[in-house]
Amino acid sequence: SIQFMSIQGIRAFNPNPRDREQQLQFFKPLTVILGANGSGKTTIIEALRTACTGDYPPGTGSGSGFVHDPRIEGETEVKAQIRMQFYSGTQKNQMLVIRSFRVLQHKSRQEFNSLDTTVQVRENDGRMASCSYKCSEINKLIPEFMGVAKPILDNVIFCHQEDCNWPLSDAATLKKRFDDIFASTRYTKALDEIRKFRKEQVKEVKKHELELAVLKEQKGQADQKHESLRQDEATLRTIQGQRKDLDDRSADLKTQLDKVQRACDSIHTLHEQLQKKTGQVESETEHVRQLHSKIEEEFTEDDAELHHMAQAYTTQVDQYRRDCVQLESQLLAQKKIVDKLENEYMDARSKRQRLDDQQTEYERKLEDMQAIVRQQSREYNIPMDVCGDLGTGF
Repeated sequence: SIQFMSIQGIRAFNPNPRDREQQLQFFKPLTVILGANGSGKTTIIEALRTACTGDYPPGTGSGSGFVHDPRIEGETEVKAQIRMQFYSGTQKNQMLVIRSFRVLQHKSRQEFNSLDTTVQVRENDGRMASCSYKCSEINKLIPEFMGVAKPILDNVIFCHQEDCNWPLSDAATLKKRFDDIFASTRYTKALDEIRKFRKEQVKEVKKHELELAVLKEQKGQADQKHESLRQDEATLRTIQGQRKDLDDRSADLKTQLDKVQRACDSIHTLHEQLQKKTGQVESETEHVRQLHSKIEEEFTEDDAELHHMAQAYTTQVDQYRRDCVQLESQLLAQKKIVDKLENEYMDARSKRQRLDDQQTEYERKLEDMQAIVRQQSREYNIPMDVCGDLGTGF
């Protein structure tokens, strides 16, 4: 809402800066301006309109007819100023707009200039702070600050008396005025922009849907590879477990083989002892035979004693033979055990070699798969937390 306005050098208002400028205070909800013809009522409305919109009244040319005529004062230059203070309708701030003008009187013509336009805003501490805007920007901003559209200011609130009959204009002019007042042109343009924007967004959505489909397919492939990798990891863990079991079994077999080897060594020693004993028996038998052949006289012992001695000798020989047979049987049994353990050991070594080959092939495939996954992640900008941490999962 407008609080007050001061006018100096506009129309018939005194342009002399030494004289006090004319000030008008406005009240709520209504301010009535009364006066005789020529007292300046229309000039006040024109000044309000110019202060708000920057437009000059009709019939004033470029604005020179709106400023006090220098020829009346007998001067070559007249300066004019309009100051209007109001409350912003959007931010409820107290604002002051100052518009200054100048007319120079030349020999045969007048030159009009709009000097500067200033907008001041009252801060919280009560000081007035100046805001720097271009003139064209101020002409747009003041109606926005006041919360009233410029066509309403021009055609309704501050309508000039020469344009007050515009509701009786022809249909085209009337339509244009109402379009300006109700901003239908802007509304139509806004609808066109919305349609254009929607069309572009639909294209973008279709484009992104295609990209999403591709990304979904790529994500599906990545999920499949991740699942395959998970299965391969499980297979690797199984193989590693089997390898550990085989290593443990191989260690047990090696321990058993060492025992068998020691048994073989013991059997070999027993075999050597058997051969030695056999040789001794044969030697003793030959010695007995030789001694028997050399006997020149009969034994003095009776038959019973000789029979007892022969039986004892035979018993000792039989014991030696039984020992030889038992040792040979033990040797054969130990050889069978050694052969069985050697076969199991060779089977274990062969199976371990196959598992080592499988592990090597799996690790090579795993490295290839990780390289492919990382390449696709970089190529399609797929975050690693979507595909799984393939690089540090092992």
